[in-house]
Amino acid sequence: MDDRIAAGHAHLARRLKEYASRSVTYVRGTDQTPVTATVGKSLLRLSEDQGGGIVHTDRDYLIARDELPWFDGLENVPKAGHRIEDVNDEAGQKRIYEVLAPPGEPVYNASGYGMILRIHTKLVKTVET
Repeated sequence: MDDRIAAGHAHLARRLKEYASRSVTYVRGTDQTPVTATVGKSLLRLSEDQGGGIVHTDRDYLIARDELPWFDGLENVPKAGHRIEDVNDEAGQKRIYEVLAPPGEPVYNASGYGMILRIHTKLVKTVET
């Protein structure tokens, strides 16, 4: 019997990409990869030893793992310092987000059988285009 949950996750990932995504550029070092991403935001609850309270990420990008040709789930994963360039935010502006998460939190989470990566970012620069 087919894994219906995995099939459902794959279907939802395709629909999300088709109807709720836009093109951005993922930058790691000197490599740049155009990807299709859905914009989101997360609330993260920090433990007392992490400063306590609840914080928002500036922006999350939900990207299908197959959009990142170098992703292998081991060494080649989204890391702090990578960037996402988004020219769709404001008319005439490109916003640059750095992959970053609060202390003690991972910079990305895999969901949907690892098909979609939720990458946490922080706005670091706005450039007039």
